[in-house]
Amino acid sequence: AELGSVYARRYFDYMEHTPEVLANAKDAIDRAVALAPDDPMVVQKLGDYYYYGLRNYPRAAHQYQLLADQYPNYAPAQASLAFINRRLGRWKEALEGLRRAVHLEPRNLRYSSALVETLTDLRRYDEAEAVQREVLAHDGDSFYQMTLWALIAFERNGSTGEFEKMEKKFAADPKRAQAALLVRYRVSRMKGDLESFIQTAGQIREIQGFFRFPWEQECDYAMALKISGDTVQAKALLEKRIGTERDNVEKEPQPRSWMTLSVAYTVLDDDAEALHCAQTAVDLVPESADANEGTRYTGNRAMILAWAGKKDEAIAEVARQLKIPGGLKVEELRKD
Repeated sequence: AELGSVYARRYFDYMEHTPEVLANAKDAIDRAVALAPDDPMVVQKLGDYYYYGLRNYPRAAHQYQLLADQYPNYAPAQASLAFINRRLGRWKEALEGLRRAVHLEPRNLRYSSALVETLTDLRRYDEAEAVQREVLAHDGDSFYQMTLWALIAFERNGSTGEFEKMEKKFAADPKRAQAALLVRYRVSRMKGDLESFIQTAGQIREIQGFFRFPWEQECDYAMALKISGDTVQAKALLEKRIGTERDNVEKEPQPRSWMTLSVAYTVLDDDAEALHCAQTAVDLVPESADANEGTRYTGNRAMILAWAGKKDEAIAEVARQLKIPGGLKVEELRKD
């Protein structure tokens, strides 16, 4: 059962988004169900297979609900139902479920982080801050938890002060020099400081394995060069890789990869391909199928529309995004 869940999550997270991995997930979970269909772990992990492997949220919810009915104080069942409600756009139910999960397991950072992220997506910054303050009280040195805290401040009023505190703290520790560089990279982007962004992006490119998705970072770097006026270098960076990356995404379709390609084609001044790639990402995971993840791709499409000169369409989409949970944020648009 656990093996089936792991394969399904690898597939869902695009670590190995292949038919073979999905088949491995099915083989493992089918074996578990044959051995012990009523075992609580099997019930839960069968839910994981439907959730992460097939994105079949109603079937996954059925499995998790069976577990929650039998074990109402089992936090993973409550959290999993909340995660599904979030993807289905049932935000009230998602918050209630996440609060229950955090109450049952206060030190489970996955649940508390999901609660903070959801409150932030709903622009309920005071509540998000209150929850995250509790987290930092016992996990105050975590890069990710400090980042969540800093993001609340930035999205609330555009302040990068908390990020700058992080950078100073990490810069004082030789073992966390790379973390300091990553924060500087992020802050310079948030401030719209192109010179600093290009400098730090160049440094990051030289660190092997620093980014999980180096092609995304390369496209961001090229876009910054384009904005600064260095279109020759920007295009040169991407022209030698665009063909390979396009082949890869055609073989293994992923919305995140199509979104990145849309940025690359924008840098290369191919508006038609940029819009096609942006729309393909939206089509793969539309908001109607996943309210939590889908806004990432519709938000990107709005930016690509703007770059392509389709300003009326872009403005209409941005206006919509500013009103929906998880959509584009005012300070992000103002300063990035």
